[in-house]
Amino acid sequence: MANIFKLKNTIIGLVVAISITTLFAQKPRDISGTIIGVDGERVAKTIVVLLAGDGTEVKREETSRRGAFKFKKVSPGSYSLSIDAGESGSLMAQAEVADSNLKLGDLQLQQGADDVACNNPVESEGAQY
Repeated sequence: MANIFKLKNTIIGLVVAISITTLFAQKPRDISGTIIGVDGERVAKTIVVLLAGDGTEVKREETSRRGAFKFKKVSPGSYSLSIDAGESGSLMAQAEVADSNLKLGDLQLQQGADDVACNNPVESEGAQY
């Protein structure tokens, strides 16, 4: 009888520990922003590629008519965003996903792709997804 009581307490303890771990685990977040071409105009219908730290493709999204993009349910970690919009410019930007959604705001494309750090999220103004 005492062994059954110990077994019940052990199982209850394990269930509680697993529940607490799951509750406080980092959840997937969103990355969003707006692509602005070298001419200052929003770039519609261009592809934004999300790359993992090792360079493998994680996701890709097409920008909206207003140049907006949104990657949903991205696991916390370090990523790169690769954008090549032809004559409108290109960009390779770094992004760090942590404990909240990452709003990159306006990403200005350049004639030559340079690394841009996006560790300080900025509220994007009026972007529609």
